[in-house]
Amino acid sequence: MSSRSAAGISFVGDVTPVGHLLQLTAAIAGCTAEASKAAELVIIDTPGFIDGSAAKALWWTVQRILRPDSILAVENENELNDIISGLRRFEGRIERIKSAAKIAKKSPESRRNYRRKQFRKYFENYCVYDISLSEVAVQPGMNLNRSGFIQRLVGLRDAKGRDIAMGVIADWQEDKDIAVIRAPKIDIQQVRCLVIGDISADLGER
Repeated sequence: MSSRSAAGISFVGDVTPVGHLLQLTAAIAGCTAEASKAAELVIIDTPGFIDGSAAKALWWTVQRILRPDSILAVENENELNDIISGLRRFEGRIERIKSAAKIAKKSPESRRNYRRKQFRKYFENYCVYDISLSEVAVQPGMNLNRSGFIQRLVGLRDAKGRDIAMGVIADWQEDKDIAVIRAPKIDIQQVRCLVIGDISADLGER
């Protein structure tokens, strides 16, 4: 199987949907709209956030916005009962299948290690950019304390609301009107908004 790089990203601010349901819903809708321009068939692989009322509300809302032709519910037992029960009377086919027994469950630690590896790969050859804070909009995350912005992940968004790349805040000098961002090589002039995440990434030395 060939490996292809992502054609686009949408930054939600964290590695978990918890606390970021609006951002995730908007990201799914936006990515689906962009993918639909280039493909006849769009497959959405949703995360395993399925427990509790927030998860039910999330997937019911996503279904209402996207109105998919079919939903493939992959489960071990019947853990998707509550979510599916709220979708049964809507248009679209729902098919339930059992997860393959040979698929090993990933531990939280293995997931964290995988994310670290992917972050290191993404920022392997980062560049350093000085961004004038007076020339961009700033959307803080859940933690509004700007003194804690250092090493936070940040979404770099253009004038059309599309995320160009992710970055890491290396320095935040509001008194000097400067944010220092480490990010892959991009056209920094396109950045019109900094979306501050709620997770940190220490890139260390090059």
